[in-house]
Amino acid sequence: MTVENMKRVLLAASAVVLLVFALEVLLRFYAPYIPFDLVRHFDAGLRQEIAFERDPLDGADDRAIERDDGGPPLRIFGPRRYVTKGYGYDGTTAGVTTDGMGFCNPPDQSYDRERIDIVAIGDSLTWCTSVKPTEAWPALLAGRLGKSVYNLGVPGIGAYEYLVLLRRFGLAKRPRIVVMNLYEGNDPRDALRYWRHREQAAATSDPDLSGAFPGVLARASYAYNLLAAAWTELTHAKQPAWGEGQGPLMWNGGPVERGDLNFKYRLKQGTTSLAFNTRNADRDELLHAIALDRGLFELGVFDQALAEFVRLGRAHCFVPLVIYTPSAYTAYDAFVEFEDAAAGPVLRRYSDKQRAYFAAAAERFGYRFLDLTAALREGAERGFDAAKVDDLMYYPSSVHLGAQGNEVVAAAVAAFLEDALPNTAVPDC
Repeated sequence: MTVENMKRVLLAASAVVLLVFALEVLLRFYAPYIPFDLVRHFDAGLRQEIAFERDPLDGADDRAIERDDGGPPLRIFGPRRYVTKGYGYDGTTAGVTTDGMGFCNPPDQSYDRERIDIVAIGDSLTWCTSVKPTEAWPALLAGRLGKSVYNLGVPGIGAYEYLVLLRRFGLAKRPRIVVMNLYEGNDPRDALRYWRHREQAAATSDPDLSGAFPGVLARASYAYNLLAAAWTELTHAKQPAWGEGQGPLMWNGGPVERGDLNFKYRLKQGTTSLAFNTRNADRDELLHAIALDRGLFELGVFDQALAEFVRLGRAHCFVPLVIYTPSAYTAYDAFVEFEDAAAGPVLRRYSDKQRAYFAAAAERFGYRFLDLTAALREGAERGFDAAKVDDLMYYPSSVHLGAQGNEVVAAAVAAFLEDALPNTAVPDC
């Protein structure tokens, strides 16, 4: 190689090094703006740094939970964390502090007990979203029954994740009853996510970063992670949430994606009109309602979770109780008016199909089942006042159970247990 060619190579290499260095600096400065689809492939430590940059109060000290079922990554809040996400809307509390295990429980319902009578598992409708720990239905249930209750709810997860947390934290407390709260809104989405992850695990695995040199880069370099993540996204085909080969989802005469949907609605009673889902959140709920209506997936995606729940009950001597919490639009069905008029019938069928499925599955698998729709509709019938948001079953912006809704759930579950449990044989182990 001539001296001139050597200079060109060195110049090109220097330019590449400077470019990578500039990219590294730029990425660190603008880390919160890196797309989630890319960040999810980053090294776990760097993901944590980026989460903290996005929200210092909500991104720090999360805990990764090792899965035993082949599902997607699972993280829960760390102990004594101050959590603000999901709070502050509609005048609700500004945030809550997790307990010593990272869950939402008042001090008198501590995990540090030799045995706990009832364990509650679920998502944000079990976690104390928008309310204080003392106002969440598991804590209220403890007061109504005079039993020890522990809330293992975690926002943003589904039925298969509930069971991971039950096996990891709940079984050690030898509960007599485990209450699985299935939420109408997004539990179908989360069950589909579980199966999609399992089915695509081999095809969508990230690049092997276990070697010494790439391992160091993966742990230290934003640029390296970004390039590896981009390569992963480009080289692995993606499937729609309801399965491969189904074609585009059609809605209102044309193909639709999540971002196109209008999921806002109002509650109307007499002269009162109250806007709900004002942030147009949870549009994937409507998306999956449309997909289920079109026959693009089946509710059998829950079968394995329900069978496992019953198996655990027999093996660990507890009564498995499934409760079904409807979305706000189902509880307030008599008063709902959607901005997109076509959404109403589809969402009603979404609710009807789920409730029928879980009731039938109770007979098939052998769990006890309580549909909370009637109880929450009865609460809704008492009316609402736009000036008294605290009297609503659900908060208008967060679209989660309010203090009154949690009261209704706790009362209904307590009544069911007091009536049904004496006639229910606890497995004899």
